[in-house]
Amino acid sequence: MSDLSVLTFRYTYVYAAINVFCVFIAVLILSKFNSYVGSNREIRLFRAMSCAYLCYLVLEIVWVLAAAGTIPLPDLATGLIKVLDTMFIPLMVYFWFWFAEVRFQSKSVNSPSLRILLSLPLILMVVLYLTSFFSGIVFKITPQHTVEPGPLIALTGMVDNFYGITIILHAAILYLKKKNSHLQKDYLVQVLFIVICTVSGILDAIIAPTPVMTLAIAFAFVYLFVNLLEPQIHKVYSDALTGLSNRRRADQYLVEAAEGASPDNPFYLFIADVNHFKRINDTLGHLEGDRALRAVADAIVSVADTFHGFVARWGGDEFLVVIGHANEEDFPSQFAAALDERLAYYTKWHSIPCSLAVTLGHSICDSSEDDIPSLIETADRMLYQNRRANLAEYTS
Repeated sequence: MSDLSVLTFRYTYVYAAINVFCVFIAVLILSKFNSYVGSNREIRLFRAMSCAYLCYLVLEIVWVLAAAGTIPLPDLATGLIKVLDTMFIPLMVYFWFWFAEVRFQSKSVNSPSLRILLSLPLILMVVLYLTSFFSGIVFKITPQHTVEPGPLIALTGMVDNFYGITIILHAAILYLKKKNSHLQKDYLVQVLFIVICTVSGILDAIIAPTPVMTLAIAFAFVYLFVNLLEPQIHKVYSDALTGLSNRRRADQYLVEAAEGASPDNPFYLFIADVNHFKRINDTLGHLEGDRALRAVADAIVSVADTFHGFVARWGGDEFLVVIGHANEEDFPSQFAAALDERLAYYTKWHSIPCSLAVTLGHSICDSSEDDIPSLIETADRMLYQNRRANLAEYTS
């Protein structure tokens, strides 16, 4: 086998293998995209764009193997397969366009006339492709039974650009109009998806035939999916009111922290309880109570961050704090003093119409053998004792 034959052989199977790898990525993402990630309409559109991409990948695999002679197909069939697979990228972009419009809560989604109008470029492309068997306007079949590009072969790219530019402009307008950081991030994610696809398509056209676009689109799908999944992961492990980690995440963190605990690497576990919180709710209302909890959360995070600590809402008006590498015996009193100072600041910052204070209890973990429930019980017992002492002082 000549060097050129070896190179062609390797190129063919590397090209096919990369496409097979992308098939697995697309199938994996498709199987994980469910109601936890998006609405029913978003799910349908995401699945449609994934299926269009999968069809493109499969046809690319068949084409490269047929072109190399691995799969015995006539020249006409090989050419038509290549022509057909160029239709699936604009089809993918079309479904992505509507997926982005749904994410943007656009009026066009619920307007039949706008949906028809915005679908016309794709419909026109499909019609021209189908009629090219007779007209040769997009592709033409030669007397030698091969397939060659027609005068409007660039139409595919024009359709991609129409939907891509439309979404980019729409996203730019919404980005400037909406000041919500979460919404703005979603606009940027959608724009970056189409930018990755477009740039890779240009590179693929310049240095074709290569799997540049295939890999780039797979990366774009992963990027889009991860960003859609991120808020759902955040919801699972975060507290909706304060934005802190919730008890589920705190349980996991304690297990991880305890595994690395030693006399040289101990950590303090604090439980903080808001003083007279029921009175705040009863006299000022639950909305003020929620604002008070957010102020306390901000104060605790502000102090814990100086020690690279972990903070979670433990439940109700209780918070859990884990701080490592604190060997000083008087560290709990230092932490309490710093927290009192920050509470006074954040009470004013949040305009809370009453003073805020917390009672603390703590325990120390200095061995991986320490029992986490026992550590929590020790901190809770101290908290209860300190609360009784504060109550006695308050009523005296």
